[in-house]
Amino acid sequence: AISRRATGACAAVSAVLAILVVYVAFPQPLYTDVYYHLNAANRLVGGQGLTDAYLWNYVNAPDSLSGDWTVPSHQYWMPMPSLLAAAGMAMFNAPGSYPAAQIPFTVAVWAVALVGFAIGARLGRTLFMAWLAGLLTLLSPFYAAGWGAVDSTTPFALFGAGCLLALGALASSGRDDARAGGWWAAAGALAALSHLSRPDGIILLGVGLLTVAIVASRSRRWGACWLALALLAGYGLAMLPWFARNVQAFGSLLPAGGLQGIFYTQYDDLFAYPAAASIQSFLAELGPAGFFATRWTALFGNDGGLISGNFGTFLAVEGMIFLAPLMLIGLFR
Repeated sequence: AISRRATGACAAVSAVLAILVVYVAFPQPLYTDVYYHLNAANRLVGGQGLTDAYLWNYVNAPDSLSGDWTVPSHQYWMPMPSLLAAAGMAMFNAPGSYPAAQIPFTVAVWAVALVGFAIGARLGRTLFMAWLAGLLTLLSPFYAAGWGAVDSTTPFALFGAGCLLALGALASSGRDDARAGGWWAAAGALAALSHLSRPDGIILLGVGLLTVAIVASRSRRWGACWLALALLAGYGLAMLPWFARNVQAFGSLLPAGGLQGIFYTQYDDLFAYPAAASIQSFLAELGPAGFFATRWTALFGNDGGLISGNFGTFLAVEGMIFLAPLMLIGLFR
């Protein structure tokens, strides 16, 4: 077991490093996504709700732009980054302040490092492995430069890692009794918070249901599948306010912008007029052969060889080159 003194030292060092990483590496907004989340946070703090006073694509565009008009915000991106930024501004009564908006993200970066520390301690069972995991999480070469951005990276890392950590602990314990139901619901809520950070966060709900199936198969008590209800209840309760807002604003649980993105064949489709990406247009443009060709290009790249696509991202970004083989070994074990 890791001592309380060692845990406290890790927490203190991680807090200092988190502040440096956020405010030194990302002192101002640098790209469109950050400006969008920041603008939405400003309007929320100003009492204008989750609205936009401008268009950046044509999804759900109003019939007319004349007069004083606004549209519901976050028709493409999820709202968590804006909500966190607004909380930082409101907490310090500093609307429009980017440093204030970054405060919740600083806390989140610190928490992500602590999750890394906890996983290192749990799996490595030594103080060295705990420190190594925590510092690699905080100072990872590609992500360290973006931890402080008012964007989805940091909240998704925190809530996603927390969800996976909770599911891993539940799967290891194999608990399927009534007392475990609250923990499964908490894992579902973390999956929801991940989804509120990024559209693909909903994948974690699927991972949770798979984990329930694993626990049930190990215990040979398929009645344990009731845990799936607890997981779904936690997810549903956490998502309920967002779903309710979307039904009121768009008439659907999720806005069309994020869903249409599944069927884009190129980045420029994001700005197509009219915005009408669908499974029909997707297949009509690509055809069966084009579908498989573009999936291959996405996986292995085109101009840059085998490492320019998502496989290269796995090796260089997520695996940091030297960690990629160890990740595969861990997956096998």
